[in-house]
Amino acid sequence: MEADGTVRFTDLVVTEIGCPDPIGAQESAYLEILGGTVELAVDEAMLFVSGSAGRIAFEGRTGG
Repeated sequence: MEADGTVRFTDLVVTEIGCPDPIGAQESAYLEILGGTVELAVDEAMLFVSGSAGRIAFEGRTGG
């Protein structure tokens, strides 16, 4: 976590075998966003990860 409250992920590790599209395109976008400094925000059951390359939204689930 940076002093300004942003988060930086370092040393991300992924397999060399990529997923076929459309999942492969989602993976590339996700990794591009996480490759820089990001801001995290929570709104009810949603987690938002925002960076210079875009924004990802995760919806929380309850139960198993």
